[in-house]
Amino acid sequence: GGRGGRGRAPPPPAPLKPGQELKISDNHFKAADRTKLTSLEKTVRSVRIILNKMTREKFDRLSAQLVAVRMESSEMLNAVIGLVFDKALDEPNFGDMYADLCVQLQANSRCWSFVKGIFNEGTGQWYWTADVPAEEEAAGPCGSLEEALALAAAEEYELRECPEHLEVVALRIRDRNFVKVMRTPDPPEGPLASAPPAFWCTARSEAAARERHHVSPEAFASEAEALRHAARKTAFKRFLLNKCQEEFEKEDIYEELANQIKNFDWNSLKSEEEKIAKKADFEEKRMITKKRMLGNIRFIGELYKKDMLKENIMHECLLSLLKIRQDEAAGKKGKLVIPDDEDLEALGKLMATIGKKIDNPKAQEQMRLYFDKLAKLGKEPKLSSKNRFMIKDLFDLRKDNWVPRREEAQAKTIKEIRKEAMKDMGPAKLKPGGGR
Repeated sequence: GGRGGRGRAPPPPAPLKPGQELKISDNHFKAADRTKLTSLEKTVRSVRIILNKMTREKFDRLSAQLVAVRMESSEMLNAVIGLVFDKALDEPNFGDMYADLCVQLQANSRCWSFVKGIFNEGTGQWYWTADVPAEEEAAGPCGSLEEALALAAAEEYELRECPEHLEVVALRIRDRNFVKVMRTPDPPEGPLASAPPAFWCTARSEAAARERHHVSPEAFASEAEALRHAARKTAFKRFLLNKCQEEFEKEDIYEELANQIKNFDWNSLKSEEEKIAKKADFEEKRMITKKRMLGNIRFIGELYKKDMLKENIMHECLLSLLKIRQDEAAGKKGKLVIPDDEDLEALGKLMATIGKKIDNPKAQEQMRLYFDKLAKLGKEPKLSSKNRFMIKDLFDLRKDNWVPRREEAQAKTIKEIRKEAMKDMGPAKLKPGGGR
């Protein structure tokens, strides 16, 4: 086989003539030098490989691998969340699986290793930070934490190149200086296992440190209290919600594409075929943008079903998509605000995803509000026939207790697929000659 090889083996290379050197082209394949990759780049690569292999069948094993990835900075955490988020939006039918993955990641994110307490020696108060990395140059090495803190207080010290993989172990604010102490990691089992750790330190002005790093504006009475506050502020769920909200609140999802079309020099294309191809390219980008928006809506719904997002956030989404607040403003004039086609399509996806859970006894007033608006929109002559059918389907779906007539594809294990196939075939079809 091979790709396009039609089963034939490639001809052997011609032997070199005496004295002839093997020439290597400038664009020959070069393997990525992994030793030169940063820790962030290595993590992004590893997570991307895990996500590309993710299926329901392999979910337990691969989700455990992803949970085990050590988050060394808030930048790294954001990058990983971005990868999971993009994957969920690209594969909306597997949104429930990626929502389960987010549940696993949230459950294992009590407090990240990159979150550190900062002790102010002058006031006795504690702060926290989530983005203070180890330094490449520092004073040291020292034999203990106390020795490193004493060295940082010296008027002068010599900076040296630090060893790799230092871990930040202490942060202090002292005499308006920001002191950082790092230590070498514990050596692996072996002849060096008994080697004591080495400590390194730096000191810079508190003002410069606050400008360079995020330091909590709030002060706390103890380190434990500061870290509890940090855990809430840096929770996986919080970062994920910010990502969903940022995507949802885009005023015009086609704005960037519209600008590209507007600014494109159509005169640069010489033939009609080129113009047709370019228009098709722009249309493909429009479909990808729309798919991403609808994928985000469905993913938000799946996260809510897993209790990753609160019900009030869902109501905010529904109010926004239906333009109900704009109705209240225009109510005095008796005008009905009609959402655009994309918002109505998104509403249909979201309501179909979360309807069974959100249509509960406590939410009946809100549900009446939504369906009153939908009933009015269904009679609106300006509405497209596609959206009128969507509204009718939502009323039917609610009437049927949110059980769809045709279940949408979701990530399933091979065992689940086989079981459903056997069920669909029925006993008669399993007998010899039981077909048509």
